[in-house]
Amino acid sequence: MNQHEFWNLIGRCRQAAGQDDRQFLQAVKRELSACSDEELGQFNGIMMEYRSIAYMPGLWEAATLIKRFCSDDSFAYFRAWLISQGKEVYLSALRCPDSLAELDIGRKCTLEAFSYVADDVYRERTGEWFLPDSLCTLDTGLLDAMHAEIQYGDGVGVMHRAEDGRSFLPRLVKKYSGRSVWTEWTPEARETQWGSDYKSPAPEQSRGSGLSGQSL
Repeated sequence: MNQHEFWNLIGRCRQAAGQDDRQFLQAVKRELSACSDEELGQFNGIMMEYRSIAYMPGLWEAATLIKRFCSDDSFAYFRAWLISQGKEVYLSALRCPDSLAELDIGRKCTLEAFSYVADDVYRERTGEWFLPDSLCTLDTGLLDAMHAEIQYGDGVGVMHRAEDGRSFLPRLVKKYSGRSVWTEWTPEARETQWGSDYKSPAPEQSRGSGLSGQSL
């Protein structure tokens, strides 16, 4: 499986399910049930790599603004949900997190189970809880092709103070009642709340790249 097949599968399942996440997950499981173990592993590796790619402070700010509160785990589940929305929404959010204001998404924006869907299919098939890392490792060519399509917009890679953050996400601020996430988002506050790692977060490393990562 390559990234095009991955996104095509997501697109088919999302189109069939609309915004019903339960139906979406059922559709994904049906499609993956017809895949080989190797294809399951590649799907899982691609999923984790895309989740890692989206581990950016500016997107975390958007998630916190939408959800009112977004811990490290919650942000992981948010990124799984973001991938489940399809390639166009995902890439747009990396270019401009404020584009999420165009979606009718409420405040939930979380889909933890999507992160484990390939493991679930593999467990039902083999009785083993997790896909082996050897099946989830992506080759360099596929990783390069995935990253070549990613374009981070200005400000996505930095954490904003209030005066800059409201300009960075103006539509989300307006849509979500003007609530200011930045009252709790100063570097000092985040360092105290989440630990010093947050100040300069290292990119997640996915199973897809053959490495164990943080908060996957």
